[in-house]
Amino acid sequence: MTCKKCVGRVEKALLAVPNVTLARVNLEAGTADVEGTASPSALISALADSGYPAVEIPESARLINVPAAPSIRTLKVEGMTCKKCVGRVEKALMAVPGVTAARVDLEAGTAEVEGTGDMTAMIAALDEGGYPAQELTGLVEIDLQSGARKLKVGGMTCKKCVGRVEKALLAVPNVTLARVNLEAGTADVEGTASPSALISALADSGYPAVEIPESARLINVPAAPSIRTLKVEGMTCKKCVGRVEKALMAVPGVTAARVDLEAGTAEVEGTGDMTAMIAALDEGGYPAQELTGLVEIDLQSGARKLKVGGMTCKKCV
Repeated sequence: MTCKKCVGRVEKALLAVPNVTLARVNLEAGTADVEGTASPSALISALADSGYPAVEIPESARLINVPAAPSIRTLKVEGMTCKKCVGRVEKALMAVPGVTAARVDLEAGTAEVEGTGDMTAMIAALDEGGYPAQELTGLVEIDLQSGARKLKVGGMTCKKCVGRVEKALLAVPNVTLARVNLEAGTADVEGTASPSALISALADSGYPAVEIPESARLINVPAAPSIRTLKVEGMTCKKCVGRVEKALMAVPGVTAARVDLEAGTAEVEGTGDMTAMIAALDEGGYPAQELTGLVEIDLQSGARKLKVGGMTCKKCV
């Protein structure tokens, strides 16, 4: 099928079959959706008489799997000081069932995880490996402990430096804990000691330091990307694809829209409101509904889907 005349002839032939209530032809996909109680053999015979050989597409072939939106979550991970720690943390996370990817940011002290892995299991796996962790959402202060300080420390080149810096900091009165991140060149200090006392102690040991202000210790943890799929009716050609994508992209919060003409679906990325998307498509003449899980493309009771051959003229495209 390549022109509107073919579409008209096929729809006319199908609608002439007794008990057919609706016939829609998808020119690009070479298919026809038929509603009613007419038998497949009667539909195929009517099309053959009109010069369009056809076969029924079995119901199992009309199922599409709509994947769940990718789940990306971020954890704050304590105790990481080098690239070996990064490897251990990523390995521990990847061992959790359902985790498909894990990426660690050593300087930020965070791990980004993709997949459906259980958050409690991930935290337990990291804790078992000596890396206490918690899930982050929104705007979170990297150093969550009361009275904690973060210092940028210069002059550290090896693990011995780490030991010397931690020892110097722990010698300052009222310091209860000191953790050094060699790769990031930072030190986290807990307690009530003043920043000047900490900086002075490090300077005396040959490590110049400055305090990292609280505002610089905030990280924005982005929301997981949202990808949703809609079943869109009424699309018959590439122009329809363009109109549907344009209508979806005009909805605030939509960052990408991709249409599958043959499947009659549209995949949308972003935070756009689903009701607004459906309304935009309906206004353009394309009724739509959101799909989740395994969904039959032809949702009408008694509907048939046919693969139609012989529509070959291009004059009307």
